[in-house]
Amino acid sequence: MIAAGYSNSESIATLGRIGGMAMPLISLPFIVTSALVVNIIPNITEKSTLRRYKEIDNDIMLAIKSTLIISIPLTLLFIILAKPISIFFYSDILVSDIIRIMGFGTLVLSLQHIYSGILYGLNKQFNVMKNNLIGLILRVVLLYVLVGNPKYGINGFYISFYTSELIIITLNVLALKRLVSLKFDYWDLVGKPIIGSLFMITLLYLSSYNLEDLHYANSLAFVSSIFVALFSYLFILIVTKNQHIQKNKRILATVFFYMKILQ
Repeated sequence: MIAAGYSNSESIATLGRIGGMAMPLISLPFIVTSALVVNIIPNITEKSTLRRYKEIDNDIMLAIKSTLIISIPLTLLFIILAKPISIFFYSDILVSDIIRIMGFGTLVLSLQHIYSGILYGLNKQFNVMKNNLIGLILRVVLLYVLVGNPKYGINGFYISFYTSELIIITLNVLALKRLVSLKFDYWDLVGKPIIGSLFMITLLYLSSYNLEDLHYANSLAFVSSIFVALFSYLFILIVTKNQHIQKNKRILATVFFYMKILQ
């Protein structure tokens, strides 16, 4: 970054905001996806051995759906409410732009994690290792080429991060398609969580009197409004008759477990 024109202190401060502030936030869904991966690997492996392919398809769809239900609202929260979040958690307005850009990483990392776990369960560890290696090599090359270039600077980090993660996800999805045949209901998978997320964010704005300046806000009131918004999100999913919410109690348990962890 110094080669791109940043001073030593600016370089350290920027990397600190990315690694110490933004990354822990966008990695929040790992609380859920890690639990899903730990449970889904032995389940899929056992059912694959017994050739219970229909149940494997159901477990895979449950895992993907659970991941999207958690990661989509958080992604939109980080993008739309980056400034209030940076003020409330870090009292540093400069980190808001980083949170907004890296907010998409919540969805990307969650999908990468769950697809890798599914492939592990299908005994395709080599595919996962190969795909991750390709992505990581690409990231290192792009970091070396772009970050030191004054034309890109810190934007080179964002480009390398998203490019490598999307390549890994694409390779994992292609590997998965060769093994199982899944039919995605995109309205149920993506559309309904987005509608619920927008409703949740609107309610959060209405219930918090000053989202743009939380330095002197009542922390308890703000946190309480977040939980009210989260429950409203779950309510919208139920009202819109989300298939997996309606039919599978395990996903409800996952969502409530996530909320409990946040407390």
